[in-house]
Amino acid sequence: MRSSRSLLRSVGDFTFATLISRMLGLVRDACFGAFLEKHVADAFMVGITIPSTFRILFAEGALSVAFIPILSRVRMAGGEEEARKFARSVWNLMVVVVGCVVLLAILTAPLYVPLLLNKWQNRDVGIELATEMVRIMFPFLFFISLSAWAMGILNVYGSFFLPAVSPAIYNVVVVCGAVWAGLWMSGVDAARAMAVAVVIGGFLQFCIQVPALCRLGYFPWFTRDSLHPQVRDFLIALTPTLFGLAVYQINIIINRIYFASYLEVGSIAALTYAFRLLQFPQGGLGVAVSAAALPRLAEEAQQSSGTAFCSTMVRSLRALILILIPSSVGLAVISRDLVGVIYNRGKFLSGNLLEPTTSALIAYTAGLFFFSTAKLLTQGFYTYRDVKTPVKIGFVSVVVNILFCYLFVFEIRMGVAGLALASTLASMVQTGFLYYLLRPNLPDFPVGSVLGLIVRVLLCSGVMGWLCYLAIHHFAYLGAGFSGYGLRVLIGVSLGVFVYGVLALLFLWNDVKAVLHRRWHKK
Repeated sequence: MRSSRSLLRSVGDFTFATLISRMLGLVRDACFGAFLEKHVADAFMVGITIPSTFRILFAEGALSVAFIPILSRVRMAGGEEEARKFARSVWNLMVVVVGCVVLLAILTAPLYVPLLLNKWQNRDVGIELATEMVRIMFPFLFFISLSAWAMGILNVYGSFFLPAVSPAIYNVVVVCGAVWAGLWMSGVDAARAMAVAVVIGGFLQFCIQVPALCRLGYFPWFTRDSLHPQVRDFLIALTPTLFGLAVYQINIIINRIYFASYLEVGSIAALTYAFRLLQFPQGGLGVAVSAAALPRLAEEAQQSSGTAFCSTMVRSLRALILILIPSSVGLAVISRDLVGVIYNRGKFLSGNLLEPTTSALIAYTAGLFFFSTAKLLTQGFYTYRDVKTPVKIGFVSVVVNILFCYLFVFEIRMGVAGLALASTLASMVQTGFLYYLLRPNLPDFPVGSVLGLIVRVLLCSGVMGWLCYLAIHHFAYLGAGFSGYGLRVLIGVSLGVFVYGVLALLFLWNDVKAVLHRRWHKK
């Protein structure tokens, strides 16, 4: 009973800290929009996107997935001192590898940044500024990788709140730096100051976890011993995850940097602002469902229980349908007011970025369900130790993404909405292939039942969206100021939750109970 309460407390702490961090992230992006002119914001977003791409590969993504399970296993099998030796070996390896990557990226930035921004060839100032931003912010990758290493250790020891709240420290530092730079500087100087704040924030995100590491005996970090034998297993586990995440990051660079550089000034910033808003429900709802399902899927795959594996997958998929489809409809309805209340002030307002950001957000919302479902299905392959299939399908999605980007940018000329829609369609194709190839491991998958649920949820969501639209339109007289946008968002969200809740009780209650009812065997 005590362990169950401890687990619930840890989950609650993690959720609370993550929510705070994501809200501060929106404040951070709002500061970027308010204080950076759109041509400077484009260069700044290029500078922060490229290191963030490697951040997912080396830090919170692949490193955490490969490091945490092996550290936990070494600790259980060999004791505390053996776990410390393994962690220090990973630290030594990581400092050298990531340090070399950062140094190489800084030195070669004048070569690859112009290639990514080839349409900016007539905007020499923009290319020079983007290159400078990349060089200033790339050390952020080094510190955030150290933070991910620390987070993995603390998670193994049951500490979740501090690692989850550490990104909030980063966001607070960046917000303070952005406000200070915006009030006392302007233009390129403000962007430089904000870029430095990003690096300082990453450094402090690691530092806040250091005292806890010292208490656990993981200091000093460096060791003169040879590499721990388990480091080989760590690298083997790391490699396929790197490839899988790299495919997703390639799509981001193709969409938000390469093809966006062919569009008007401000397009890179608009796509980035819109995607940040999408990450709030995706990270808080979609990732939560996938994370909750992963341990059970892994256990059932290990036991070769195809029926139980299918049951857990179906239950998780139903949860995504019930949660994310209405979320995407509601987000699309309130998109303009949401963008307005968060971003539409200062340089964002004078740069007329409201409409392109709104159109990109609406196109992104159509893929909210597919982004999360693809993650869930990919985890299904990983639990069967099949890492090649998701990577192959990921490369297919990259090709599809490029084709749609070319079509929407050069033929149909849909602007930033076309690039967001290309990302959505590529995710739909990826989800379809993943489901088709995972079918042999889903022997009792109820196709008709799931499709019926999707239809019912779409109808309920459509009614909810229509009523929310009418309510928001009725309060259009409140104007385009902060209070007007904010009240309409509040009205839309409140009415949407109430209406969908009532409709779910009337028409979806059996499906809700099927998701909530746990038929897992107790050990």
